[in-house]
This record gives sequence, C-alpha cells and structure tokens, in this order.
Amino acid sequence: MNKIVLIGASGFIGTRLIDIIGKENCCNIDKASSSKYNDITVKHDIRGDHLDEILPQGTETVVLLAAEHRDDVTPVSLYFD
Repeated sequence: MNKIVLIGASGFIGTRLIDIIGKENCCNIDKASSSKYNDITVKHDIRGDHLDEILPQGTETVVLLAAEHRDDVTPVSLYFD
C-alpha cells in the first residue's frame, strides 16, 4: 500500500482514521502533537506552504482534516486560514 498522508490527524477523528488505515501505511502532518501516534507525526504548520514541498516521497493520497474548531480561537481569521 502506498503512503497516505493525513494533514491534521492528531485529534479524535484523525486518530480513529489512523486506527483503521494502520500507522504503517500513513503519516500525519499536524501543528499539534498526537497523543497516540506521535511516532508517525511530523509537527508542521502547512498554512502558506505548497504541499509538494512538504509531502513525503511516494505519497499518492492526502486527507485534509486540519481545522481550527474551538469556540475561543483568536484571532477569528484562523478559522478561515
């Protein structure tokens, strides 16, 4: 199986998705650490980057899960970034 890159998979949904896919088949790129899968997590904030510059070689599938979802996010513009 080719490497699946999950962006923003350190939260609840991403962790469950890694459980299903299997950590040997994927990589997580997130600005936060993962409590369960920190060994396959690369800490990086992707805003403003071109994905082809940060994706591991051999990546065929990218799943975007990244979002600011707290009610008290400051500045509010982070919701849209």
